[in-house]
Amino acid sequence: MKNHLYIICFIFFSQLTICTAQEDKIKIPDTNDKYAEYVKKLENGETDIDYTDFRNSFVDSKMFSKKSTNYRDIQKKLFEAINKGDYNEVIKAAKAMLSIDYTSMTAHMYLQKTYKI
Repeated sequence: MKNHLYIICFIFFSQLTICTAQEDKIKIPDTNDKYAEYVKKLENGETDIDYTDFRNSFVDSKMFSKKSTNYRDIQKKLFEAINKGDYNEVIKAAKAMLSIDYTSMTAHMYLQKTYKI
């Protein structure tokens, strides 16, 4: 009986952790340009887009100039969280990276892998 209680508590707290980690959302850019429109479509599940144009639109976007040392600091936190096995922080950092650069394959890959765990 005692073991069942531990298992139930473990499952409950695991689910609670997953739910709280998902509260951080990817921010849609407020740049009102082609890149922002692509991000909005992708976040709404519309995946039938021209991905080459999407990646090029990032370079032409105002968001490109905003990608600076802050992005690298977040990426560093992502890798630190991966090494620690801190999955909530991995999700938070990956979403923060995608809020700056939605074309980041690194952020997409680690976010997907973490959700599979």
